[in-house]
Amino acid sequence: MEDENKAFIAAVIVGVFVMVVSFTALYVQNEITTGNLCGCVLPIQYLIPLLGSVGFITGVIVYHMTHARERAKPQDKDLEKMLALVPEEERKIVELILKNKEISQSKIGKETGFSKVKVHRIVKKLHSMGIVEIKKKGKTNIVSFSKQA
Repeated sequence: MEDENKAFIAAVIVGVFVMVVSFTALYVQNEITTGNLCGCVLPIQYLIPLLGSVGFITGVIVYHMTHARERAKPQDKDLEKMLALVPEEERKIVELILKNKEISQSKIGKETGFSKVKVHRIVKKLHSMGIVEIKKKGKTNIVSFSKQA
């Protein structure tokens, strides 16, 4: 979900909560002025804990919508800095995986000009470091970023 949609939905949830609190305050004020303190559908002494609980739940929902589920996405500058630390041959392969999400080892060899053995060694090294995952597909391997990376 995009940030704009999350912000809009969060604003709607908070707005509905504020409206419920406002109408509840009007209802309680009306009951007090008519002298009917115990004749409410819900006794007045239960309204404050109930609205507090609803407010807490509303806050948790809004927080989870806007913050908790976001994954830390590396910014382009951070990614460039990280890639600068990686040896050039490994960097070429990592950039190909970035561009394609998933790519076969044979396609990596064709696009980089590396031999099959060289691609295999580099991919195996990246796999041992936990950067990529290797999935067998027929006689070739499909390389993608590890979920941990």
